[in-house]
Amino acid sequence: MPTYALFDNGTAEQVIIKLLNVEVKEALDIYFQSFRSSKVKESARKGIECAYEVLFSKDFKAFIQKTPISVTVKDFTRQVDGSSAGLAYSVAFAAELKKGGIIEPSFDIPEIIAATGEVDIIGNIRSINGLKEKILGAIFKNVELLFYPSENCEELRILLEQDKAFRVAVKNSDIKLKDVSSIRQLFCEIGILQDANTQGKSCGHLYNESSMSELYKYFLGTAKNILRILKYGIIAFKNLKILKVMLIALTIIIMCISIYRSHVLSIASGSVNLAYKRIAYASSDENLENSSVNAVDGNKDSRWSSEHSDQQWLYIDLGKLQAVSSVVLYWEEAYAKQYQIQVSSDGFAWAVVYSKSDNKGGANVINFDTVQARYVKMYAWQRATKYGYSLREFEVYGKKQARYEMQPLQRTSLAAVFTHYGSGNSKAACSENLQGLKDTANNNPPDRKTCTSGIRFTASFISDSLDQSCLDSGGSPNKQGKEIKHL
Repeated sequence: MPTYALFDNGTAEQVIIKLLNVEVKEALDIYFQSFRSSKVKESARKGIECAYEVLFSKDFKAFIQKTPISVTVKDFTRQVDGSSAGLAYSVAFAAELKKGGIIEPSFDIPEIIAATGEVDIIGNIRSINGLKEKILGAIFKNVELLFYPSENCEELRILLEQDKAFRVAVKNSDIKLKDVSSIRQLFCEIGILQDANTQGKSCGHLYNESSMSELYKYFLGTAKNILRILKYGIIAFKNLKILKVMLIALTIIIMCISIYRSHVLSIASGSVNLAYKRIAYASSDENLENSSVNAVDGNKDSRWSSEHSDQQWLYIDLGKLQAVSSVVLYWEEAYAKQYQIQVSSDGFAWAVVYSKSDNKGGANVINFDTVQARYVKMYAWQRATKYGYSLREFEVYGKKQARYEMQPLQRTSLAAVFTHYGSGNSKAACSENLQGLKDTANNNPPDRKTCTSGIRFTASFISDSLDQSCLDSGGSPNKQGKEIKHL
C-alpha cells in the first residue's frame, strides 16, 4: 500500500468496525449520532436521499463492477503510524482510484504525501495528540511532505526547541512539515483542487456557488454526478451546508462500497467454531457481567473484559484434542496492541503459533499451520487503551481456514432503513408490507400497490428532522398522497 496518512476520526473507525458485524442501518445509527448536536438535519436528509439514489442506480453498479479496487475507509485511510481511520473523502481514496485506472492520468497525488489531524463536521482540521510520534512515523515511512493541524503549530515549535533527538531526526530527513486548518486548504495545497475564485479547473469542474439549488441539482441530484465526484475528487466550494451534504452522502456511499467490494469476514464453507459454548478461562474478569463465558457465547453484543493491567490471558478448553488452524478474535474498543496465540495439549506446556506486535483492533483473522491442541490461548502483554482487554468473541477453527472473501451489497440491508407510508393505509399495515419489500428488493422494485405515497426515514437519529412529505425520485418534496417513483 502507498504510504499515506489521513485523518484521525474515532467515529469513522467505530462505524467501519461495526459494519463488519451488523446491518447498514445499525452502522448509520452510530455514525449519525455524531451529527445530533449539529444543525445539519436538512443536510442529513439530503445526503441520505442522494446516497440511496446512487447506491441502487445502474451507473453505480457498473462503476463498482469495473473498479478493480477495494474501497474501504478503514483499510486505506490509515495513519502512517497505523493509528488512524479516515473520513470518506480523502487523499488516499483519490489515489486508490488513480491506481485502479478510474480517474484521468492528469490527476496526480504523490505517494510521498501524508496528512494528519482530526476532522470536524464542517471540514476543519483540529489538533491531535501524539504529534511527535506521527511525525517520526512519517519519517520512517519516507514521507516527504506531511500536513499537520495548524492548532499544533506551537506544540511543534516547542518540540523542535526542546527535544534534541527529535530535532535531529527531522533535520536529517527529507520531510517537510506544512500546517493546514481545513480539508479545503489541504486539497488546495497538494494541488487536487484550486480555489473557486481562481482560473482553471477544480477537479475537472468549477461551480457557481451563488446558486445552491443549481449545485444540488448538478452533483447531488443524480447518481451520474456523484460518480463524477467519486472519479475526480472533491469539488471546491465555500458553502458549508453543501459540504455537510456531500460529506454525509459520500460517507454512506463509501461505507456501502466497503460492503459491496471489500473484504468481509467469512469462514470457509463447512467450518465449525470449535470454541462455541466451550469452557473459557481468564486471568481476570473486570466484573460478573463481562466474564469469560461471553467470549464463547456466539453473541457479539456481549464481551469479556479483563482487569486494567497489561499481562492478561484468555484460553478455551476445546474438550479434547482437535486439529486447529485458525483463530478469529473480535475485539471491542479496548484491544491488545501486542498479543500471542498459544496452543497446548495439556494446559501446562504452551507453544506459540502466532504473534502480533502492532494490532489495530477490529476483527483479527489468524491462520497458521494445523496443530493438534485441546487448549487455545490469547496471551496479551500490551494494551492499546488505558482499560483492560475486551473480546466480543474468541473463535477457533479446524482444518478449513478462516478467510476473507468478497460479499455483494444486498439492497435489503438499506431497505431496512425505510418504512413506507401508503395513502389510505395505516402505519401498521405499511409496516407489515415492509417485509415484502425486503424479500423482493434484490430482484424487483417494491410493489407500487403497497405503501406508494411516500418514504420516511425511521432511524432514530433522523426521524425528528423529517415531516410527512413524500420524496420523488429527484429528491424533492412531494405532497402527501401522491405516488412516488421508486428507485
